[in-house]
Amino acid sequence: YALSAEGGEFAILKSSPNNTAAIVWGKITITLVSNLVAIGLTVLMLYFTVGIKILDLVLFIVTLFLLAAGMVLWSFQLDVRRPLFAEYASKGAAGVVDNPNVGLASLIGFIVATLAGVFTLLMLYDDYLTGWIRIIAVALAFCLIRIYLFYRNLHVYFREIEL
Repeated sequence: YALSAEGGEFAILKSSPNNTAAIVWGKITITLVSNLVAIGLTVLMLYFTVGIKILDLVLFIVTLFLLAAGMVLWSFQLDVRRPLFAEYASKGAAGVVDNPNVGLASLIGFIVATLAGVFTLLMLYDDYLTGWIRIIAVALAFCLIRIYLFYRNLHVYFREIEL
């Protein structure tokens, strides 16, 4: 949805002297910053309501941000691979209510969040200190894999979109 919403205006963006890949990275940056703010507010609420230790909150923020960054890139990758420019150009954002990219990204996000939650519980239950190390290592690996796959897809598919 992140790119498809440009609709017919994407042709104008392609003909401008701006690099359209830079536009994608700009949208990703804005999304990541808003996610970081939401994660920060969530953790702040946990701190004041539950009284979790500061170290745990920092580790929680790092883990959530790595997972969120990976999911943002995966969501953008879905839209890069299957853009709906024509649908958004003809119907507008309100007319495209059943965007398959949004549904698939939501499903993948739900599955990743569920798996991450179960993995976190198992790791922290097994051993608290090494559990956090393993959790962050897996979250970092997930994020790095998503960065690599997004970059590769952006490199391949964006050339097709821009032609």
